[in-house]
Amino acid sequence: MAFEKQLYGAAIHMYFSQADGIFNDKFNKSLFNNRGEKAKEEFNGYLTDFIARDSWKLLIEQFKDASLFRRMYKAVYKEGFSITQTDLTKKTDDISNEQDLVIPNRHGVLHGIHRNYGTELNALKCLSLLLFVVFAINGDGAYESI
Repeated sequence: MAFEKQLYGAAIHMYFSQADGIFNDKFNKSLFNNRGEKAKEEFNGYLTDFIARDSWKLLIEQFKDASLFRRMYKAVYKEGFSITQTDLTKKTDDISNEQDLVIPNRHGVLHGIHRNYGTELNALKCLSLLLFVVFAINGDGAYESI
């Protein structure tokens, strides 16, 4: 509703909180702690189980060594939570202008350091993060809860 009412700042707060909560429910750890390092470790170990889900049977037959998925993981998620590679988990002291960020910085947003993040585009980027977490953890089972 927040997004539909163009309350993009509120939507971003909820997307960050929901992504963290869903991750915490699965791994009993925060998605964002230690600049995402713990999340990287958990998802790295979880990757093989995720690939083995029933919805991936056809691809597993073609990529039994999971090399395609490992490349996707390394190129997208792992880099997304790298200390040096992402705006999402970057130390706020290292950000001179929040307008230069590709995605809102979670710490800057939730702690009121940044104030110009509440745009439709930024809300969609944060929704994409939330959906990534949901589908990475639940696969096609995510549709069942909708």
